Amino acid sequence: MSKEISITLWNIFNDRNAISSNKLMEVFIDSENIVEGKPLPISEDLCKQLYLKESPIVTYYDGEALDFVFEGVNYQLFNGNSIEISSCDRDNIYVRESISLKANFNNYDSEKAYSDYESMFRHGSFNALVKNALPACAKGDKDAVKYLMWCVTVNQYLFLLSSKTLDFIEKQCKKNNPYAYFVSARCHYILRNNENYSKLMTDRVKSAYYAGIPEAAALMAEMYRLGEFGLVDMLKYQQYINQALDEGCEFAMMLSVKRYIYGGLGFTADKDGIYLNDYVNTDATENRVKSWTDEKYGGLLEKSVTVEKQVNIFKASDDFEDTQNGITIKYSNG
Repeated sequence: MSKEISITLWNIFNDRNAISSNKLMEVFIDSENIVEGKPLPISEDLCKQLYLKESPIVTYYDGEALDFVFEGVNYQLFNGNSIEISSCDRDNIYVRESISLKANFNNYDSEKAYSDYESMFRHGSFNALVKNALPACAKGDKDAVKYLMWCVTVNQYLFLLSSKTLDFIEKQCKKNNPYAYFVSARCHYILRNNENYSKLMTDRVKSAYYAGIPEAAALMAEMYRLGEFGLVDMLKYQQYINQALDEGCEFAMMLSVKRYIYGGLGFTADKDGIYLNDYVNTDATENRVKSWTDEKYGGLLEKSVTVEKQVNIFKASDDFEDTQNGITIKYSNG
């Protein structure tokens, strides 16, 4: 029986804001039996013990995120967090006493397979996405490739992958999964949490490149720009980044746009907008940069990346939520 999901009943005492709590009971839910559109698998007897009139109705589950409806209210539960779904006061003449019912997502360790990659991505279920999408990518599933790449080409998402997920990626490499080679290279390139990361990332990115993964060409370009192969080579940077762009690689476009926004080794930031003006929508009310169009790259990249100027650096972070078909690169001069 799995222990990813549980419902806990708490007795809470509040004595002039000095709060203490006592867990009365915890019911673990067999996550393998969680089915969308049906109640959480809790027996009628346990529902009574938990003061539940009825079990919450599941609206989404992927092993790392759970959406459900309880007493007409929608809840979202993510790996590692806990939310209160019900509470009521109890008679106590000395202190304020209440009963609280909480839903808990204890850990991600699901063995079930899921294929709604977009929903996994939108829920931030990156471990579930990698675990389910990687094998599907090797079988030619275009949806799996799309959302896997959206996940692993954003640096901060890689820091959310668990050690179990990283081990799973390495196991997929041993099965000669070309997409696993690229994902592994990206993880070693960004995380650098293995003493042999340099050799691993160079070996893996080359394996992915020779297997025909366009994103690997973009990563190799960045690695040549930064001297990860031993020395900086801007000619090879240009060669590989152009190859990736010609193949319609969103990752290559993201890297190219960012080079002209921020500058960096081998590039001067395009502060005057000489290059970026080709893509800027100058409508002051929107202040958005339009997508790269078919005039530039034969329509392959249309609507896949937009750029948005923010008022301050705190709002300048990459975001897939605003753009249904790609990533929004947010930046600020302030």
